[in-house]
Amino acid sequence: MKKKLCLAAILTMMMTVLGGCGKINPDKYVTLGNYKDLSVEVTYVTYTDEDVQTCAENELNAYIQIYDLYDYEPIVSANTVEQGHVVNIDYEGKIDGQIFAGGSAQGAHLEIGSGQFIPGFEDGLVGKNIGENVELNLTFPEDYQNTEYAGRDVVFSVSINSIDKRENPEFTDELIASLNMGEDITTYDAYLEYLKNYLQDTCDEQNETALQSAIWEKVYAACEVSDPPQEMIDKQYADLEEYFQSYAEYYSMDLETFVSSQMGMDMDAFKEKNMESATEQAKIELVYMAIAKAEGIDVDDKMMNEVAESEYALYGYTSADELINEMGEEDYQSHVMRVKVMERLSELVTVVENEPVSLLAQ
Repeated sequence: MKKKLCLAAILTMMMTVLGGCGKINPDKYVTLGNYKDLSVEVTYVTYTDEDVQTCAENELNAYIQIYDLYDYEPIVSANTVEQGHVVNIDYEGKIDGQIFAGGSAQGAHLEIGSGQFIPGFEDGLVGKNIGENVELNLTFPEDYQNTEYAGRDVVFSVSINSIDKRENPEFTDELIASLNMGEDITTYDAYLEYLKNYLQDTCDEQNETALQSAIWEKVYAACEVSDPPQEMIDKQYADLEEYFQSYAEYYSMDLETFVSSQMGMDMDAFKEKNMESATEQAKIELVYMAIAKAEGIDVDDKMMNEVAESEYALYGYTSADELINEMGEEDYQSHVMRVKVMERLSELVTVVENEPVSLLAQ
């Protein structure tokens, strides 16, 4: 069984590996096209300094909203609560005369009309004045997230302290430090550098994927592939079933429930879809094998270990040996074969770069 913490990574790798096919001669099934003189177009993503600033503002504004880090100042001219006002309140909630957990607060800020509290709470404060004490007889919604309170009557005693003006704080080093983003992110400049590195890494990953996809699309289209051997299809089909079974267990569901609720199909359709995918992946594997043979790419233990050393941390493992053992030597050998084939194809094709697009526009 694959590690649950690595499911997403395992899926990526599983969809590109088919073990146990070493004895199959791909030349019987594949007619290679002219894959050496192809020209491929790629549209890369990029970012600007303005994008870094935009990401910082969006993320920090979200932090400010979640943790209520606004700067507040009472509005002297306002006395009566209206829709859209931000009020400072003390409140205490009781169910059957007993104070319940999470139902009380002092000096809490609430935007009237935001829907932050249960129905009736915010509307019950409209028209009330600063300094007034309000008693609200309400009922928790039937679909309330805390099922212990769902559908039950509740009484809130509310004191209106002030009507406040709310503004975003400045993005200071003190604000950054208070968010505990990491020991290396304690200043605003350090935070911007972190975001810049994050955007660069994201661009690198997406651009590498875009390049490989463009190359493979052209290469695969240039080849002719006949129906794969049944053993290859069966192997890929079994891998797919194992993956989806693992994913269902991860969400504490049986496979049929998972397929119905998460994929929106019945088991017959699910099996048919998997068989189609297994057949297509077997064809793709045959083309990789044919190119590897034509280019003299022979995956040995040394090559496998070198690739595993570069990958194991990316997939959540503690060592190269653990990655190979978890994947299985045959499956990982197939994966490495594909890696090396793509490296060779990247050297052979001519890449035409289109005008890059903004990462944030994706």
